[in-house]
Amino acid sequence: MEVMDRRNLLQGLLFSAVATGIGTRVFLTTAKAAPIPLEKDVANKLEPVTENAQVVVDGRPARRVLHQPHRSSRRRRRVCWWRDGRRVCAWR
Repeated sequence: MEVMDRRNLLQGLLFSAVATGIGTRVFLTTAKAAPIPLEKDVANKLEPVTENAQVVVDGRPARRVLHQPHRSSRRRRRVCWWRDGRRVCAWR
């Protein structure tokens, strides 16, 4: 069994304290967020979650989308090559 030094002991204590604090915090916020129903059959007495949707139809025709002018399918790209022992880069 390895001997535990002060640094490892302090690190273990600190880690366990932080883990306990975070766990307590999460548990308390969860406990506050979840109400406890005191009556039976509370779910049947609540308002319905769904609503009826209404649809509005406008008589105006849809707008036409203006298209971008046709671009060439060939795109320019930066190309590098060697000329006279030097590297030259340009758009091609």
